[in-house]
Amino acid sequence: EIPRVTGVQTCALPISDPCSGLVNDLVDRVEVLYVLGLLLVGKHRKQVQKELAELQLIPKLSNLFDSFIWRSNGGKQRTRLPGHYPGCECSPEVALKIQFLRLVHAFCDHSDFKHLLMSRCEWDELGRIPPSPSPASVKPAEGAMLDPEPLVQVLPEPRLMCRGTQGLLTKIVEVLKKEPTTSTFRFWLCRAVESYLRGGTSYADQIFLLRRGLLQHITASLIQTEVRQKETIQSSFDLLGEMVKFNYDACKQMDSILNSESKLKKGMIMVNNNLIDSNMFIRAMVLACDHFLQAGGEMAEFASNSRLMKHFREFEKHVQFVVQLVSILNVTELTQENVSCLNTSLVILMLAARQGKLPDMIISLLDYGEDPSGYRAGKTLLRNLKNLLVFWQEHYLHKDKDCSTLEKSSLIPFTFWKATVDQLVSEDTSRPTAILHYVQESEATFSRQLQAAPTFPMDTDEPF
Repeated sequence: EIPRVTGVQTCALPISDPCSGLVNDLVDRVEVLYVLGLLLVGKHRKQVQKELAELQLIPKLSNLFDSFIWRSNGGKQRTRLPGHYPGCECSPEVALKIQFLRLVHAFCDHSDFKHLLMSRCEWDELGRIPPSPSPASVKPAEGAMLDPEPLVQVLPEPRLMCRGTQGLLTKIVEVLKKEPTTSTFRFWLCRAVESYLRGGTSYADQIFLLRRGLLQHITASLIQTEVRQKETIQSSFDLLGEMVKFNYDACKQMDSILNSESKLKKGMIMVNNNLIDSNMFIRAMVLACDHFLQAGGEMAEFASNSRLMKHFREFEKHVQFVVQLVSILNVTELTQENVSCLNTSLVILMLAARQGKLPDMIISLLDYGEDPSGYRAGKTLLRNLKNLLVFWQEHYLHKDKDCSTLEKSSLIPFTFWKATVDQLVSEDTSRPTAILHYVQESEATFSRQLQAAPTFPMDTDEPF
């Protein structure tokens, strides 16, 4: 649910000040955007998206966006309220901008009308982008494969699209690239673009944004900035994850950006020190690397030789990711912020299962270090993993929407997700793919009597 903004914090203004009318106008706009945002996250979201598109909401929002004063265009002469300065963070526009970006985020989310954020000439450019030489797919088992659903491109009506040469999407990207790393708005600017990309992977949309320097900007901002806000780190990694997902061009570009040992080290430190925030990026890179190796040829050669891809390719790195991600989770403390870490771990386990290496993975988890008391830390980790996976079963077997989201975002059939979990939590201790095969029941009894399940969606690619 979108937190309600009931007013706008401003610098002190007398009630009789003639600018109070402007404040009231801004508050009214905030409330309108808030209500539209609420309608777009309701159960009739698809219908609301369609009707707002037909009401020419996007070109109107694009025009409104032009009137905003950002840090990057603070030099422009625009009317300001008394007491406000170019760098002022309490501008009465702040709440309006945030609600605006939330509305864009909600409108684009799995929307058939997201391309209305483009201008007509940008849409034509999108159509000229050649298809991927190796369309994304993941083979979870011999002879089994989920082909990506063909993306049905709804031909936008010109009257519903943005006017001029730059659409709203490009305008948001250009502001994001110029906003300071400490800006209040970077989180929601990233979220708006991520929502545009989220869902079924669109190679052309990824390339469109690559051409505008977005990946280079986000990657550089993560490794060059000393002071970073947690929320900005999370939104930046999530956006990067959508851009690199199954995309050879994007991964090559990131590899060229992190072209020195120091840059690559900084990048991986950011990943490993912010696992909850970076786990969707980790998942995207692991899937992309696997896809390149499956594709063969130039892609496989890149995945095999790239210093960047090495961190997401090697079995030992996969083991390390699972250990780190599972260690920060507990079935009684799952939240919508950290639960995606479980699915990222499960993606790595599924890829091991597809290669017949699930027993090797479990043994590696079991042998991963020792705690000070002398017990193998791996047994504690495996117990925790089994409890988490039992909860996963309890949740996903009754949530069709969440299952569909997992399938579309990973291109791994949900039947394979379920089959892998079934193997891991099996009570048959003779099976080498069962966790109980490696953990003595006398040491720890696993219980299916878990705490009440959280009511949030476990992993629908939502930021919150």
